[in-house]
Amino acid sequence: MDPQAYSVGEIWGDGSPWLGGDEFDAVMNYRFRDASIEFFANSNIKPSDFLDRLGGYLADYAQPVNEVKLNLLGSHDTPRFLTIAKGEDWRSRLAMIWMLTWPGSPCIYYGDEIGMEGGKDPDCRRAFPWGKDDEWNRELFKTVRYISGLRLKNQSLMLGTVRPLLIDDANKVLVVERRYGDEISVVAVNMSNSVQSVSVKLLVENDFAPADTRPIAKTSLGRATEVFSGERIYNPDPLEFEIPARDAMIFIMK
Repeated sequence: MDPQAYSVGEIWGDGSPWLGGDEFDAVMNYRFRDASIEFFANSNIKPSDFLDRLGGYLADYAQPVNEVKLNLLGSHDTPRFLTIAKGEDWRSRLAMIWMLTWPGSPCIYYGDEIGMEGGKDPDCRRAFPWGKDDEWNRELFKTVRYISGLRLKNQSLMLGTVRPLLIDDANKVLVVERRYGDEISVVAVNMSNSVQSVSVKLLVENDFAPADTRPIAKTSLGRATEVFSGERIYNPDPLEFEIPARDAMIFIMK
């Protein structure tokens, strides 16, 4: 076997027994999917509960494993995300944005990027609608493609530490920071039905656990750029913004 090959195990629960360094590099992260379904698709759990569940598996695995865990929202064995979300495509959009900016290796099950629906297996394995533009959710596709490209261009979104900045259960808002060296990304989601005002303090010098080997540098917070609108906020300390209802925002600082 090629020693540089990426090996993934189809394990639905705790993958620790297979992730000791001598078997798989990662497992399919159904724990991420299950939490995302409850938070984004069903709105059954609060932001604090959602983050607790994600933090639970991050604590269970070593840093190199978390960086390559196969995060997914659906697979050939599960109902489609959009079907679970009862066709509310804003839920798919927010879940996709979160997956593409969270630690791990995002895996998009074919068709989820265009809003395909499907129930339990085998309905979730419908043929991809090639040549049927009227069946494509172009806005969702545009978002997925854009954030995928953004991830590849920003180390903080691929390899950065993760730190909660705001967990607002009452207003259904969650904000986290990803940081790698002198690059910072801030990801915010608003699951509520109204605009929410946000103010978060960005640490200039971090106090992450010594076991985390990724570079952390003192950062000059000169300018934050919101990736969807292009809005620029100068001297973002604190970072203050208004996030629309049922929406997400991402700020990049380098």
